[in-house]
Amino acid sequence: MSPGKPEAYPTSWMYSLFFRPSPDREELLIAELWECGTSGIVEEDGGIRAFFDDLNLAQRFASDAPELREEETIDWAQATRDAWPPILAGQRFFLTPPWCDNIETPPGRLRLPIFPGMACGTGRHPATQLALEAIEQHVRPGDRVVDVGTGSGCVALALAHELKSAAVYAVDVSADALEIARANAARLQLDGRVRFMQSNVLEALADVCDFDFVVSNPPYVGFGEADKVQKSVRDFEPRVAVFAGEQGLDVIGLLIEQAHRALKPGGWLAMEIGYSMRDAVVNLLSPTMWEDVRVVPDLQGIPRVVAARSAKQRRDV
Repeated sequence: MSPGKPEAYPTSWMYSLFFRPSPDREELLIAELWECGTSGIVEEDGGIRAFFDDLNLAQRFASDAPELREEETIDWAQATRDAWPPILAGQRFFLTPPWCDNIETPPGRLRLPIFPGMACGTGRHPATQLALEAIEQHVRPGDRVVDVGTGSGCVALALAHELKSAAVYAVDVSADALEIARANAARLQLDGRVRFMQSNVLEALADVCDFDFVVSNPPYVGFGEADKVQKSVRDFEPRVAVFAGEQGLDVIGLLIEQAHRALKPGGWLAMEIGYSMRDAVVNLLSPTMWEDVRVVPDLQGIPRVVAARSAKQRRDV
């Protein structure tokens, strides 16, 4: 990754890296770029471009084989803001990054905060937006719902807003994520509507068996894919927040087992999945325990959400 620049190159120049990540890699890559101090990220045809003042930071991503380019220094932070506009998700949600506070919420929409740089709970991932649409289609007033791996709380807060009389739980193994989620709930005046709990999957709710809906964005990176994960994340982030066993299925397997116990007869489980995990996840849903298995693709036809209903008793939706 040599830029071929002279030793006395002006300090007013910076560098950009252009990536063509797989759909399964993109969100984690964006989080890693923010963590490593990128000056900004913009979307371009076929990929994303990140900007750095320090070439040493750029070199950390050599394993992703990006294209290096020298750039004149401009306000890339503003360019990043321009590349992350508010998102209309489903029919009722309005997802906004922190720098869009001055933009009015469209009538009839719930404003939910999203945070670029968080691998989970940005609201920008296609599967998260599909999960929000599933809330509109399947969750009913009065339902009891738990969001497993809540991240910034995007899905749980949407649930709390939509289900005025329901009990909404939000669990995450990360205390830091829960702190952000609680702050978002307070900002939306929903802190009295969501019960936040630190938990590994549903262990903290082991005695509860009356949920109507379990939704989750679990970790699904396999140890065998460690070479695809940025070194700073692989070596320093808590392994439970990134990896899920050799094939990336350990947390999903545990979620399926615990969700079946936590759901009411006929309750629904909906979970986000990795790029190539459809068959492996469906095979974990035993036909003696689950029925009405559904796989929801994104606009590119990539399987993103798997949903199934507890087979203890049927319930129409």
